[in-house]
Formats: sequence, structure tokens, C-alpha cells
Amino acid sequence: MASILQQSPSRVRNLFEKLGLWVLGACYFLWPYHDAPTFLLAGKILISALFLFWLFTERPARPKLSDPALVLLFIGAAGFTLWAYVSSFWSLAPWRTFKHVTEEVLLNLMAFGLAAIWAAKASPPALERMKKVVLASFLWVLFLYAFFYVWWLVKGTPLWPVEEAPKGAVDPISLLFLLPDWHDVLLNRQNLANYLLFPSSMALAYLICARDRRQLLQSLFWFSLFFGVLFLTSKRSALLGLMIGGVIAVILAKRFRLFLFLLALMMGLVSLVVFTPLKRYFVRENFRLFLEGKRSQWFQAGSIPMRYYGLPYFLRYIREHPWKGIGYGRFNIKLNPETRALVKEAHLAHAHNVWINLALHLGIPGLVFFLIFLAGEFLCFWRLFKRAGPGHWLALGFLIYFIAFWVRHQFDDSFRYATSALYFLNTGLGVGLSFRKTEP
Repeated sequence: MASILQQSPSRVRNLFEKLGLWVLGACYFLWPYHDAPTFLLAGKILISALFLFWLFTERPARPKLSDPALVLLFIGAAGFTLWAYVSSFWSLAPWRTFKHVTEEVLLNLMAFGLAAIWAAKASPPALERMKKVVLASFLWVLFLYAFFYVWWLVKGTPLWPVEEAPKGAVDPISLLFLLPDWHDVLLNRQNLANYLLFPSSMALAYLICARDRRQLLQSLFWFSLFFGVLFLTSKRSALLGLMIGGVIAVILAKRFRLFLFLLALMMGLVSLVVFTPLKRYFVRENFRLFLEGKRSQWFQAGSIPMRYYGLPYFLRYIREHPWKGIGYGRFNIKLNPETRALVKEAHLAHAHNVWINLALHLGIPGLVFFLIFLAGEFLCFWRLFKRAGPGHWLALGFLIYFIAFWVRHQFDDSFRYATSALYFLNTGLGVGLSFRKTEP
């Protein structure tokens, strides 16, 4: 370390740039797996090591918190982290909660910070290489998806025991939609939808900003590829979030003719779902019971009615315990006798809304700190967009992703493990770009 410190600043900066490209790129390949905590932790350890390398070599001065976005990010991240650690004291499993906060909050925010610092400092060629590495990582996951599917079709038997297949995965079309829920290699459908929102958002932004025939054809290809697999997850909230983000992006970029494209896409998807056998993968509710039955029967009417039935129970608990929750981590719901009884009453294992779950685990203060952090992120993305102008697809892509991701999580809460780590990594790169003096 001493020898590194004695090197010229430019050489140290070049070394940080190269190491950052390898470490951040490795995380994009290590993290997109459902049941691989070792891979997840390995990526976070690499990031921690590089973060410490940056601290010792750069010896950064105390940041001047005159930038409103930086102030919001700092207050939100620091407050959320400290409050999450404090929640260990009122958890019924203090050490387990402390460990969970370290892995799922501190190390994730460290990944965010490292990605932001790297993106702010990296040279234009390094940024171009990072784009290619990130794209390759998403294509690798799609390759795995296709490989497992084709293996089943060609060999006639899957790589996993048939008796472990999801209910209904008995034919090629069913398998196409339910494949990720069959095994622990890919992210399951719930988390795969979150994962694919990033490349789908970027591809949509590229399509919106396309200025010539070549760009238009390229963007249509990438959007069709990633959005097509996103559709196969059958997660309606993810599709809704992407559509809302796309409409807002069209308005911001003043490409109003693309309204027709998005409208046709939405109408086509609705028709495909309503008038074809694909309906069974998307409509999982008995809406007649929901609309005509008593509220006490809603939990028997499927996914959406069940959530409307159960949410008031969690809101009541938050209202009665506004300042502190049960401790950070889903496992605290099962350990706490009060919330365990609440789950039975609500017929829900947890509230399917990220804000309600955060308030349940950390109380209102924890939720407020997290919202402050997100406000800082949004301000960075907005500044990046305003500086770059409507023609730069990267800036627009981060805005679409931010909107789509959090619309998705108003109807679900899978913001954990690989999903949360990849979110902080993705948005960290975008925030870092917003602090560059020149366009990325």
C-alpha cells in the first residue's frame, strides 16, 4: 500500500479505473442468481476492498455538502443505515438483524457509493467498456434462460426433477413462463422482473432518442429482446411501471409520435392477455368475488384482492408503533409474536408494498430516511437529463428505470438480496454520471 501511495496521482487514478471496471463488472455477473448468497457476498467483499483502496489512495477531503442532491443522498444514506442498525436493539434476533443490516444496507450502499465515484471519475473509454460489460452480463442471463429451455425441449427432460416443477409447467408454453421458478440458478420470476427492468428501460430510452434508421432498428431489437423476456415473467406491476416510465420519457423528450408506439404496444399486450390462452399466466384473480363479495372474502379471490384485504392489518400495526418497527429483515416478521399473529389475520406473509414494509421493519423514521435518499437519486437523474438534453438516451434511461422500479414496488416488495444489490449498483452508476463535468 505504501508503494501505491508513492505513485503519481494519475497512475493511481488509472489503477482505480481498471480495478473498478473489473470489480463492478464482476458483480454484474456474480449477482443475478436466486439462491447463491456466496456469490452475492463475494461481490460485496470485492467492492468493500476496492472502496477501502480508494479511501487510502485518494485520501478524499471532507465533501462540501453544498450540492442539494449530495446533501439528500448523504442524509438519507447515513440516516437509513444508522436507523437500520438501531433496529437491532428492538429486534428479537439482535445479532441476526445486525448481520442482515451489514450485508443488505451497509454493503449495498457501499456498492452504490463505489459505482458513483467510479462513474464520476472514469475516462470516456472506460465508460464505453463498462456499457459493453453490463450489456454482456444481461445477455449472459438471457442465454442461460434460453439454454435451460432448449435443453428441456431437445432432451425431453429438464435438468431438474419433474416433481419439483411449478404447478402447471407441463408443456412448452407453460415452461417458457414458469422456468425461473423451477430451480435456484436464475432469479425467480419475481426478481427476474426487477432485474430486467434496467436493460428494458435503457433500450426503451434508446428507442425514444433514436434519430436515424440504423439507431431505430438497433433500439427496436434490444427493446424487443429484453422486454420480451420481461413479458415472460408475467409480472404486471413491472410491465405497468415500464409503460408509465416510457410515457413520461416520451413527454420529457418531446417525441410525441412515439405515444402511438407505446399505445399500440399496450393495446397489443392487453389483447394478447385477454383473448388468448396466455390469460392464465397474467390473470390470477376472481374479480367477481372481489367486486360482489364481502370484504371478508377478498383473501379468497386471488392476488390483488388478497393484498387489499391484508394491507389494513399492517397499516394498523404501523399506526400503533410509528417510531420503531420490528427490526430490519423479513425474518423478524416470523420471530415477533405480534406480527406472526398479524400474518394469520391478514392472510399475507408480508405487506406487498415496499414503503409499508419499510415502515413495518424500521418505523416511520426509517422510511423517511430512505425516501430522502431516493429524492437525492431522482434529483441526480433529473440533473443528468437536463444537462445532457433529450437526445442522450443514458440520462433518459435512468429516469425511466427509477420510475418503473418504484412503480413496480408499490405492488410488491422483493427489494432484497440480489434485487436490492443490483438496484444500488445500477443507480450508483447513474448518480456518478450526473456529477461529471462533461456529458457521459
